[in-house]
Amino acid sequence: MNRRLPSLVLFVVGVILVGLVSSLAFARVRHEGQWPALEKPVSLKLVHTPRADAVRQLAKAAGWSVIVHAPPGDPVDVDVTDESPSKILDMLLSDRNYVAVRDGKLLSIDLDDASAPAPSAQTTAAVAPPSSAPTPPTPPTPPTPPINVIEPTAQIPASGGAPSEATVAPSASTARVPPANRGKDRNLTGENLRIGKDEVVQDVVVFGGNVDVYGTVTGDISVTGGNLRVHETGWIMGDGAVIGGNFTIDGESQIDGDVSVIGGNLKRSDRCKIGGDVETRGNDTGNSGSGSGKGHAIRMNSVLGGIGGAITRGAMLFVFGAVLLALASKRMETLRIEVASRPMRSFAMGVVGILGGLVLFIAFCVTIIGVPIAL
Repeated sequence: MNRRLPSLVLFVVGVILVGLVSSLAFARVRHEGQWPALEKPVSLKLVHTPRADAVRQLAKAAGWSVIVHAPPGDPVDVDVTDESPSKILDMLLSDRNYVAVRDGKLLSIDLDDASAPAPSAQTTAAVAPPSSAPTPPTPPTPPTPPINVIEPTAQIPASGGAPSEATVAPSASTARVPPANRGKDRNLTGENLRIGKDEVVQDVVVFGGNVDVYGTVTGDISVTGGNLRVHETGWIMGDGAVIGGNFTIDGESQIDGDVSVIGGNLKRSDRCKIGGDVETRGNDTGNSGSGSGKGHAIRMNSVLGGIGGAITRGAMLFVFGAVLLALASKRMETLRIEVASRPMRSFAMGVVGILGGLVLFIAFCVTIIGVPIAL
């Protein structure tokens, strides 16, 4: 009896060590969602950093927005150069089974208990202590009757009418799945366009009309001389641009590319998702921070905008001078000679004329008879 006791202890310790090694060997990260084949390599160097904080530092270096539901774990040391961020993530999460769900640049990490391998019959038999008595046979388990799964149905109003769009529409917070087909291009001039909730189109170009997006645009959308509105269920997988109109982004709608507005205002919800940059020359109403999928706000009121305005005003003055030379050539020649001979006197007369015209305009505006003349 005393000789068998050390052998039994060594057997139990060996089984425990084999179980630990096998659990570490099976630890992996299961990827779900859209993971690009090629990503920009990153470099990361961390010393004695908790595992959850290391994942956040990796997401910051790779340009991701990460949500970590897993426990922080033990500290790790990281020193990598020019490696794929997906591979670095798999190495960081090597202690347990995890699932990483990706939607664009948004990443969610949670424990993957469902994928843990179930203990086999051989392992159970190996762990069980040896027994001299034979094990009685296990009675057969009766078959389990199938369970009927009841699919959720849309709520129908008491009045008997059709279910409303707000009741049937799925929540926009769930992960969006790209459509199987990219749809067709839509090019309109002088007309309004409405993209339905179940409609899929590719590139959209509209001149002189408004656009309402309830469905999916797989390409880019451009609106000139009109307003663009992306509703709660709308999804633009490319860029969105508006020239000479307003851009409205409602609810939890999603735009994967850049957003640009010239000659109009941008109004966006704090819950919308913008994957690229936000460029506007007007007012930007909404959260302009660089949070989860919000993009980076870039104001275009810069030196480039001032140069463009100066070029436009110079071109208008050139056209106006050409018209005057064509219609009143003799008078313009006399004016040219007068300005060349007495420039200071001409400049003073111009200043006096502008001030006098402004005074007359104000005087016309404050009188009932002069209002039509001022207009």
